[in-house]
Amino acid sequence: ALLKTLEEPPAGTTLILVTSRPNQLIATIKSRCQHLRFGTLDADAMNNWIEDQGPQLEDKASLDWLIGWSGGSPGQFESAASHGVIEWARSLTPMLDKADSGHWQPELAAGMIEFVEQFSEIELAENAKGSKEAANREGVRQLLHLLGYHLRNRLAQCEEGDREACCATIDLLSEIEQQSESHLNLKQLLESLSAGWASPETVPVSW
Repeated sequence: ALLKTLEEPPAGTTLILVTSRPNQLIATIKSRCQHLRFGTLDADAMNNWIEDQGPQLEDKASLDWLIGWSGGSPGQFESAASHGVIEWARSLTPMLDKADSGHWQPELAAGMIEFVEQFSEIELAENAKGSKEAANREGVRQLLHLLGYHLRNRLAQCEEGDREACCATIDLLSEIEQQSESHLNLKQLLESLSAGWASPETVPVSW
């Protein structure tokens, strides 16, 4: 039915199929579609979008952080601005910096859980018909994005002797991200991440 619709769509109908994995599409779908590739905006285009349509921020430091965080995605920029992600970054970064140095931060897990819960609350307030589970998953996704952004900056700035530890933390975050797709106990997942951040090589992630 899908192939027939793609081949002969009703009059006045435009169908747009979006995928991040075009290599997994079957050939009969590919052959019936025009291919358009969408990428992130470059710096000039991003700045133009912010001036014309984006949230207006007076604090240049906040603006610069959001531009770096969004990676050329207006949607990511807008979501972070409306959900107060930069304030959470300012709250979590000092704890992450200490954990980067090998000092366990017992309050880090609670901070991450609160981030997800508040992000979820904003999501549900904006969409009354949304599900709590979907909102929580989006909150976790944004938290992992924030932690990944921190680690990318850390890796870019760390000295050669510290790279092994940084890469071990990146591996840990990757494992946590995979577990988050199916794991139902958010608190346990983030507590494991918090405990392992200071010494990722000693904390296997298994459930």
